[in-house]
This record gives sequence, structure tokens and C-alpha cells, in this order.
Amino acid sequence: MSTSRCMFILAVFAGIVGLCSIVFNRFKPVQQYSVEEENNKMFPGYFRTDLQEKEYETEAYVVQAHFRNTSADYSQVGFHPSPNCGHKKKEHSYTYNACCRSHTHFIDPKKLQSAMTGRNDWATVAQYPNFKQYFFSQECCQVPGCELNSCWCICSQTYYMTNAVVTNPDGSHPRLEWVRVPGYCQCVNSR
Repeated sequence: MSTSRCMFILAVFAGIVGLCSIVFNRFKPVQQYSVEEENNKMFPGYFRTDLQEKEYETEAYVVQAHFRNTSADYSQVGFHPSPNCGHKKKEHSYTYNACCRSHTHFIDPKKLQSAMTGRNDWATVAQYPNFKQYFFSQECCQVPGCELNSCWCICSQTYYMTNAVVTNPDGSHPRLEWVRVPGYCQCVNSR
């Protein structure tokens, strides 16, 4: 066999292999991901399923229980659960801080205040049926009678800044942005 004949056979063989790979890749099924799966892959660690969130909350409450003051004596300030303070919530989710009785929970809001543009601008938080973003929060309630018994303190909501995956209102263009989340409750001296 001559050299030119071997080169011709190799060229034809390479062409057939190339053509077969093109045809195979053309008709190979393409893996399609939903928008929520795609965003979960683009932003790992930002989204959790409902089951993952319940497991996370269980662990968070175990850790937080070490910092909860459940032995405080509120009898001197006339402490009684107020209907607007969510007294039907689970007792393990309350935190006491001087003049505050706070319900601790995790929220999955649709909108949060944008920390980038100002307090009047709201960012649309990317939330999907199977993957959501959860944020630690406390619902603040003033202990009744605290301001009347020479404490003169007010239970006030504080905010913390964190990153969240936000989108345009129509759900397009997911991106990371700083947002303000209603966080811890604190007692502030009102005098």
C-alpha cells in the first residue's frame, strides 16, 4: 500500500468519525433545567427546600436555646402575653430581653428593603415553589408595663444587612444584592 493511499483511508476514517460525532451530539437529548434549578446551581447555598429549612431551624433553635433567658422574673413589670405579640406561638421560639418578648423565626419574604439604593426601594427576592431563601428574624413585642415601672425602655426592631438573590419584578435577571432584613429586638432607653 502506498503512503498516499494510507493517508486517504485515514482521512476518510477521520471524516466518518467526525460526522458520526456531529450526528450523535445533534440528536442527543439536551438536559433542560427549570429556572429554579438553574438559579439554585448559579447561587449555591442561598436556597433551601422546605425539609432542609425545617432541619436547619431545629439545629438553630438548639444553638439559640443556650442564649435564651427563660429564668427572668417579669412579675415586677406586669408581664402578660399580649394578643398582638403572638402568644399562640411555640414557647421554644421566644427570646426575652429586658423589655422585649421576641418571637424568633425564619422568614421567606417576597420583598426586602434594598440596602443599595435606600429605604424606600424594595428588592424582589427570588423565591420558587421548591427552593426558597430563608432569613432569621424576630417579631418584637413590648413587655406591658415596662415603661410604667421606671424602666423607661422601648422594644425596638433592628435590621441587619445580608446578601440575597434578587430578580426583576418579572423574575428575570437574578443577581446578588445587599438587602435589609428585620433582625433582632433590642431594648432602647427612651429617656
